[in-house]
Amino acid sequence: MNIETYLGFDVGTKRTGVAIANSLTQQATGIEVVSHHKNGSTNWDAFDQIIMQHTVTLFIVGVPYDKEGKEQEMTFIAKSFARKLSARYNISMVLVDEYLSSN
Repeated sequence: MNIETYLGFDVGTKRTGVAIANSLTQQATGIEVVSHHKNGSTNWDAFDQIIMQHTVTLFIVGVPYDKEGKEQEMTFIAKSFARKLSARYNISMVLVDEYLSSN
C-alpha cells in the first residue's frame, strides 16, 4: 500500500497554520504556525524547513469564501499563496473551501 502525505495550510495575514495528514488515516494534525516576516512577506525559509522534514505528495490550501460563496480579500491572498507554494516546491495542490470549517 502506498501511503501519501499531505500538508494543509490555513493562510492568514500574519500567520499560516500547517497541518499534516496521510491517505491512510485521513486525519489532520496541526504541526506548526509560521509567522510572516515583519513586512508581511511569506516566510519561505520556515516553509522550506517544514517541507524538507516530510515526503509530501499533496498540498491542501484552505480558501475562505463569504456566506454567499463569493470571493473576499482573504480568498485572493490564499489563492496567491497556493500558486506560489505549488510552483516553489513543484508539488500538486488543491484548494478547499473552508467556509464554516471553524465551527
